Amino acid sequence: MSQSFFAVTAPGLETILQAELRELGARKTKVDEGGVLFEATRKVFYHVLQHSRCANRVTMRLATFKARDFPDLFKRTKRQDWAHWIQPNTAIEVRASARTSRLIHTGRIQETVQDAIKAAVGLGDGPPQRVYARIVDDIVTLSLDAAGAELHFRGWRTAAVEAPLRENTAASCLRAMDWTPDVPLVDPTCGSGTIPLEAALWAAGKPTRHNFAAMRWANFDAESWTAAGVRTPAPTRGIWGSDIDEASIDAARQNAQNAAARVAWSVTPVGELVPPSTDPGLMLCNPPYGLRLPDTATRELIDVFAKRFKDWRLGFIMPTEFQPVEPTLEWTRVAQFLNGGIRVNLWGATHRQR
Repeated sequence: MSQSFFAVTAPGLETILQAELRELGARKTKVDEGGVLFEATRKVFYHVLQHSRCANRVTMRLATFKARDFPDLFKRTKRQDWAHWIQPNTAIEVRASARTSRLIHTGRIQETVQDAIKAAVGLGDGPPQRVYARIVDDIVTLSLDAAGAELHFRGWRTAAVEAPLRENTAASCLRAMDWTPDVPLVDPTCGSGTIPLEAALWAAGKPTRHNFAAMRWANFDAESWTAAGVRTPAPTRGIWGSDIDEASIDAARQNAQNAAARVAWSVTPVGELVPPSTDPGLMLCNPPYGLRLPDTATRELIDVFAKRFKDWRLGFIMPTEFQPVEPTLEWTRVAQFLNGGIRVNLWGATHRQR
């Protein structure tokens, strides 16, 4: 039997997440602001939760009903089959939001929902389960958080540099640029290695991590979970990461060791870049940018790509005010989203046909 779910991502990356969810077996996908609604059987849900590299959170839609006062909210919330999902010793954390509703006080909504769940199954001090209560036009939607910690926390990043790219954002950019493991990949400003490592782990078919809130649900099926976690590895044509900063490469190597991922690392200035493969591939990167940083490195990167990386494709992230101007390249704005609070574009480029 199918259940309804919602997968969260950064606004602007929803269609990329939708494509990934469909590939993972989700049905009836529908883009909404900040995420994608979808339906899935338990087998597909388990597969999505372990292998969606683009989602940052997945919630299960438990119930939808109308409530115009707090006694009604309590009664209808308590009526749900909480024992099917929540174990008696579980601690509950309720997060509430309300818009154009008679029930507008989020603190009281949280207390009412928590009291109703406690009356239904009893609560304890075990591992917490987050419940979302969203009210719009007096329609209440109750959801269970299936992720636990946000999904961009993969577990392998113990060494970081300033302003690292989130793992699920890196995965979304790889998909947006139509990268597949049979395409050589190079990141010339790799920092602590997020883009190359996401690519390597995606190719390896490994789950994003090994700890999810759904594993503590009362109806958790360990056998189905294990089966859903298995994906066939795909051989790569080479994944390279380089940076001008030796400390960044040291961090990338440490993270790669933690993740048991195979990436070739080097300390290489942008001006010294050459194609690492005779086969055409993708150069994808998140160059340094910010209020105090000039775009000189990105301009140099574009120039090097245009002159030396014939038949390759280029993708890079830069703030929206940046405009690429290299006339020998065809430019496409692939996506626009927020990265670290800065609105950015993912630019794509190919060499013009002569």
